[in-house]
Amino acid sequence: MEDKKVALPKYVVDVLDKIIVSDYKPYGLLEQYEFLTSDDLMSRARLWFGNTDNQWKLLQVLEHGYEVEKEQLYYVHFSELSTYDNPTSFLNLNDGELFIGSKENIDIYKTQFTMDEIKSLGEKYVPFAVKVEEVAREDFC
Repeated sequence: MEDKKVALPKYVVDVLDKIIVSDYKPYGLLEQYEFLTSDDLMSRARLWFGNTDNQWKLLQVLEHGYEVEKEQLYYVHFSELSTYDNPTSFLNLNDGELFIGSKENIDIYKTQFTMDEIKSLGEKYVPFAVKVEEVAREDFC
């Protein structure tokens, strides 16, 4: 049977990269969450580390390694139309500037975001988040 890496959320991987997983034996790794500081990233990781199911994942990490879990991507869609074919109803980001445009991911325009990215742009955008897969399905209906 082939060893399979454990998929972990990016914020957990960021913490594991900081504490150098290879330096720990199982018990030491599980105890690391005790020392996570109170900043937002570490607090979120501390909650993750404290969950019993996740502690089992950490043990598997020591044996199989880990990779970043693929995050759900969203469009921020402002159209009141019932379909997603309006070419100018999606939030775009270019060089720190937000504007409304198409959903096409062109090199200089970002149109797909993780939920954390949307929240960092402003909580007001969260209600308009639509999973990328839902938009793709609607395009072909």
